Amino acid sequence: MKAYIAARYDRREEMCGYAQQLRELGHTVTSQWLLGTHQLHDNAHKVDNPEWYHPDEGITMDAAPFAMEDILDIDAADTLIFFSEPPDVYSKRGGRHVEYGIALALGIRLVVIGPRENVFHCLPQVERYDNWDEYVGC
Repeated sequence: MKAYIAARYDRREEMCGYAQQLRELGHTVTSQWLLGTHQLHDNAHKVDNPEWYHPDEGITMDAAPFAMEDILDIDAADTLIFFSEPPDVYSKRGGRHVEYGIALALGIRLVVIGPRENVFHCLPQVERYDNWDEYVGC
């Protein structure tokens, strides 16, 4: 399996652990964002930081290469593993939803870990697991 992991950026370290488990099982992880290089500066997790976020224009265009790299990484995968969030968790950016949509359009296998966040998680081809251990145990 060649897997792309889609999750909130601030969960990157947690996702690195899951990626390592996949590698130990003989799988390839295509998600280069896990390397931590998709940051414009040390505080990239703070969306409202004026160094990279303009209140009228949003995220600086310097982030465009990150999106292009993510698209190539998704295209190189045969499975997208999406880590969803419970309804009470607030997330400003949501790039993981775009990544999911790209994988859906490409016909890549879709796995959701956690609750269904939107209608696209209810499609019949989507596999859903309550947590990582349940997924890995399959």
